[in-house]
Amino acid sequence: MRTPIFVIAVGVLLAGQPKVVSADPITFTATGTVDRVFNAFLLPVPIDSKAGDTFVVSWTFTPPLDSDPNPQIGNYFPAFGESVPGPYSITVGSTTVTGTHVGSFALVDDGNLDRVGLLFADMGWAARLSFEGIDWLTGDSLPTGLELQQAPSKSIEIQGGNEFGDRGTLVGPIRSIQSSSPAQVTPEPSTISLLAGGLAVAVGILRRRSRTRP
Repeated sequence: MRTPIFVIAVGVLLAGQPKVVSADPITFTATGTVDRVFNAFLLPVPIDSKAGDTFVVSWTFTPPLDSDPNPQIGNYFPAFGESVPGPYSITVGSTTVTGTHVGSFALVDDGNLDRVGLLFADMGWAARLSFEGIDWLTGDSLPTGLELQQAPSKSIEIQGGNEFGDRGTLVGPIRSIQSSSPAQVTPEPSTISLLAGGLAVAVGILRRRSRTRP
């Protein structure tokens, strides 16, 4: 049985991997409609976000080269401490929240059920975009927005929490996904220092998702 794509992600983060050269940065932009939201104050979204609101999520990802020799698995996951921060913006309704994420990665699984997972995180939260379906991928290359648009199932989930155990969630289907190549921006050292905390949140979310995945 194939190992779930997000279990692979957790294993790579915990074990570490050799340093790989990064490719050019990519900006992904996804739009859709909020299906449900809980405890929005714990998320990087407007406090009054509600089901039925339109969302636009955009972030810049500087992917490392694929480190997995398996021609069906694309592992675009940085070695620990080597992820490149980048800007993000999340609009829900008419309000936009902007910031700098501390890390992003992607996993591609061209198996019987083709899957792509894109994730970016900051302190206290992580956003995961999932693309799934039968035979829509043609290899382990990092898909463009045009290719991701072909996935039969597209969705986003943003999860966050605090030190008191409170949890927040926003989920919804993705209607469209686009990608472009922005000018590269060098992050501030203070932003890079936040990497470990932000990716730790991502690991926790991926662990929870892998336990519940069929």
